[in-house]
Amino acid sequence: MRSRGLNSLLELCSDNQKRGLPMRTYEICYSNSITKNRGNYENEKPFFSQKVIIQSETEIDTVAEYDKLRAIIDPMALASFKEDGLANIRIRTKDGKKYPSVTSILSGGKPYTGNPEYGTRGTEIHRLINVYSNTGRWEEPSVPLQTLKYDIGYKEFFAKFGSRIDYTDHKAEIEIFHDEHLYSGAVDDVCLVDGVKSLVDYKSGGWKWEQLVAYFKGLNDRSIKQLCVFDLKKGKLEILKLTEAVPYWENFLKLRGALTNALGV
Repeated sequence: MRSRGLNSLLELCSDNQKRGLPMRTYEICYSNSITKNRGNYENEKPFFSQKVIIQSETEIDTVAEYDKLRAIIDPMALASFKEDGLANIRIRTKDGKKYPSVTSILSGGKPYTGNPEYGTRGTEIHRLINVYSNTGRWEEPSVPLQTLKYDIGYKEFFAKFGSRIDYTDHKAEIEIFHDEHLYSGAVDDVCLVDGVKSLVDYKSGGWKWEQLVAYFKGLNDRSIKQLCVFDLKKGKLEILKLTEAVPYWENFLKLRGALTNALGV
C-alpha cells in the first residue's frame, strides 16, 4: 500500500484540524512463523511479517485490512514450507499423477540426517540378496565403505532360515502404484515362506508393518497370504497374517492424509 508523503499528510492534518476532524492512525501487523525440521533435534523457524500504517479521518475496517495482510503472508510461509518438505520426498510419476513413496509417507517428509553409508550398505545388501535368490551363491560386497563394517548378518540369516524360504519362480523389485490413495513403492520380493506365498521385505535397520501392508494393498495380489520381514540386523524372520493387517493399514492411511494436508501431495 502506498503511503502519503509527509507534506501531503501535514496538509491533510491541518485541513482536518480547521474542520474539527481528528486524523486517526491505524497500525496493522500480521506475522507467521513456521517450523522446518532439520533433523538432529534442530529446527529452522523462518519468520514472515508485514505491517501497514494507515492515516484516515474516518474509521476503517481493521479486520479487512488484517485479512489482506494474512492473504499475502500465509501463502508465502506455506510455499516455503512445502518447497522445503517436497525436497525430502521421493515421488514417482505415472500418467501425469504424482505418487509419493511409502517410505516418504511414513517419515512425514522429514529428511534423513544419519550417516548416508547406512543407506549405501542397505542398498548393497539388497543387491547381494537378489543375486543369491537367483543363483544360490553369494557375491562379495562391491561398495567400499569408510565408516561402516558389514556387521549385518545377512549370510547368517539365510543359513538359519534358508530352509523355510523358496525362491522358485519368485519375483523381485516389483514397482507398485496405488491409484486411489496415490502412493508408490517397490516390493523387495514375492516368494514362498513356509510354503506360503509371501510379500517379503529385507531390513537392515528399523521398520514398520505399515510399509508392507501398504505394499500389499498397492500390489493387489490376492494369492499372497502373508507378509514377511527378513530382519537381517536382529536375525529374525517376522510374519504378519493378513487378518492382522487392518490396524496397520488404517494407521498408514492417516499418515497418507497427514502428508497431503501438510505438503499438498
